[in-house]
Amino acid sequence: MNRKKTQNLALTAVFAAAITALTMVHLPLPSEAGYVHIGDSMIYLAASFLPGPYAIVAAAVGGALADMVFGFFNWMPFTLIIKAINAIPFVLCFKYFKKNSEKIITLPSVLMSLISGIITVVLYFFASWIVYGNAATAWLDVPGSVVQAVGSSAIYCLAGAALDASKIKTKLNRR
Repeated sequence: MNRKKTQNLALTAVFAAAITALTMVHLPLPSEAGYVHIGDSMIYLAASFLPGPYAIVAAAVGGALADMVFGFFNWMPFTLIIKAINAIPFVLCFKYFKKNSEKIITLPSVLMSLISGIITVVLYFFASWIVYGNAATAWLDVPGSVVQAVGSSAIYCLAGAALDASKIKTKLNRR
C-alpha cells in the first residue's frame, strides 16, 4: 500500500471518530426531536481534506456509529445515507472548483456547508416522517435540524480558518 493511500485510510478513521465524538457532544431537545449536535462540522472538514470516497465513508460511518452509541438503531440506516450525502457537495466542490486548493475555507466551501445543511434538514424531515409515521411529528425535528446545520457550518468555518492559518493542507500534501 502506498504512502498516500495509508494516509487517507488513517485520516478516514480519525475523521470518523471525530464525527462520532462531536455528534455525541449534543444538546437534547425537549420533544421527540432528538438532539442537536455539531458532528456535521467534522463531516465538512473530512470532505475538505480527503478524496471523495474516503470522505463519504468517514461521514457515513461516523454518523451511524453515533446513532449506535446512543442506541438509536432505527436511525442508523437513515444516518448512514444522509451523512454520506452530506459529504457529496464538498467532494464535488473540491473536485471541480478548488482541486488543488491549499485552503479549507473558500467561498465555494462555505456555500457547500450551507447546501449540506439544507440537505440535512430536508432528508431528516423525510426520515422522521418514516420513523414517526406522520408529517406533523416530523415537522418538530425541523427547528433542531436548522440549528444543527447553522451551528455545524459556523464551527466548520472557525475550525477551517484556524487550520488554514496553520497551513495544514500544505503540510499534509508534502508528505
